[in-house]
Amino acid sequence: MSADFACVVTKTKEAPCDESDIERLNFAMRPFVFTLTSLLLAVLVTAAVVYNRPRETHVLSADFVPFQPPQIESLSRDRPDAARASDISTRYVPLELLRSIANRFVPKKSYPNADLHVLLHALRLWGSTATFAGSENSSGNQMLEVLLNVHAYSHYFPGAEPLVYESPYGLGVRYGSTPDSATHLDKMLSVLGECNVPLDETIQLSHRTASVEEVLSDSVSRFQLDQVEIEWTAIAFAAYIAPTNRSWSNRFHQQFTFDDLVVELMRRDFGRQTCYGTHLLYALTYILAADDKYHVLTFRHRSKVLRHLAQVSKTLELGQYETGCWGPFWYLDGADIKNDQNPPQLDLKNLVRSTGHHLEWISIAPESVRPSPLVIEAASQYVARVMASVNDADFKDGYCPYSHAFPALCVLEGVNPTDLLTRNAGTAPDML
Repeated sequence: MSADFACVVTKTKEAPCDESDIERLNFAMRPFVFTLTSLLLAVLVTAAVVYNRPRETHVLSADFVPFQPPQIESLSRDRPDAARASDISTRYVPLELLRSIANRFVPKKSYPNADLHVLLHALRLWGSTATFAGSENSSGNQMLEVLLNVHAYSHYFPGAEPLVYESPYGLGVRYGSTPDSATHLDKMLSVLGECNVPLDETIQLSHRTASVEEVLSDSVSRFQLDQVEIEWTAIAFAAYIAPTNRSWSNRFHQQFTFDDLVVELMRRDFGRQTCYGTHLLYALTYILAADDKYHVLTFRHRSKVLRHLAQVSKTLELGQYETGCWGPFWYLDGADIKNDQNPPQLDLKNLVRSTGHHLEWISIAPESVRPSPLVIEAASQYVARVMASVNDADFKDGYCPYSHAFPALCVLEGVNPTDLLTRNAGTAPDML
C-alpha cells in the first residue's frame, strides 16, 4: 500500500478528506486501474481470437473408411459362394426359414408410393453395393443415389423440398414426419456410416457438388448433449469420428468426448425414446465396438456401459413372454410378467419392433453382457415365425420394424443377407 493511499485512509477515519486528499487518492489508484484495464483488454482479445478461429475440418487419410462393428463388416465383404452359404450351421433359426424371409425384403421401385423412411431402412439392411435380379427392384446404389443426388431425389419425390440443403455449418438434412424426409435427426448420416459410405462420397446439389463430410460437419457443429434425439448422431460419430478422433467441438467451441456421449445415452429414459428406447442400446453397443478397435472410451466409462447392458439383459430375461417376444414396456420390472405369460394385445409389428430391435443390439454386443442363449433363441424364433407368416399387406406395413429384426438374425447366424436370396426373389410387395 502506497504512503499517499495509507494517509488518505487514515484521515477518513479521523476527519473528512479535503480536495488535495482526493487528488492524492486518485493518483495512488492509477496503477490499479491501469492493471485492471489491461487484464480486461487481454481477456477480450483472447476471446475474440478463439471465437473467430477457423472451424476444424477432418483431414482424412487416403485409406480412411467408416467404422463398422466386426460382426456387420464381415457380412458386407465379398459374398461367399453358394456352397459356403448352404453349409452354414445355424444356431437359432433354420437356414431355409431365413431364405424365405430374405426374399420378402427385396426393395422394389414404386415411385407413386415412395417413402424415404422405408428407403433408409432398406439401404441399411442391404448396403449400397447390393444388386437384385429384375429391373423392377432397386439396387443399393440406386437407393444411395436418391439420398445423394438432387435429381434422383426429385424423380422419386416430385415437387418436394430438397432433402439436403446448405447450412451455415455445412450441409443439413431435412427430417420430419413426411414421406419425403428423414424421420430422425442424423438418421441419414448414421445409415451412410453403417453402409460404409466414405466421407468424400459426392453429393450432387442443384448448384454445386458437395460431399458427405459436409453433412458430418453440420452435425458436429450443431451437436449438444441435450439435443432431442441423440441415438443416430452417436452411431454416425462412432462410424465417422472414432477412426481418427476421441473428441469433437461444436460451433460454440464446446468439446465433447465419447465418454460424454455414452453417459448421456445411459442417462435417458427408455420410455421417452423412439422404438421403446432400444436405439439407445444399439448406439451404446456400436460405440463399444468402435472402442474395441480405436480405444475411444476410458476404462471407467467402458465398464459403466458393460454394466448397463448387463443389467438390461437381466431385465430382458425376466420380462420375456413365453412366445419369445418382448413388449413395448420391456424396461419395467419383469416380475409381473411371470404371472402373465401372454404378450399384450398389440399389432404383431410392434411386438417385432421391440423384440427385433433388442436382437439388433444383442447381435453386436460382447457375449458377456448378452441375455442367455436360450432367451436369444426364443426371441429369434419368434421374429422369424412372424416375418415368415404375415401376409404381404401387413409385411409391407411393418417393413421398417421387420428390417431391424432380419439383419439381427443374419448377424447372429453369421450369414450375409444377399446370400439368402433365391433366383426368383422379388415376390415382395412394392415398397420404394
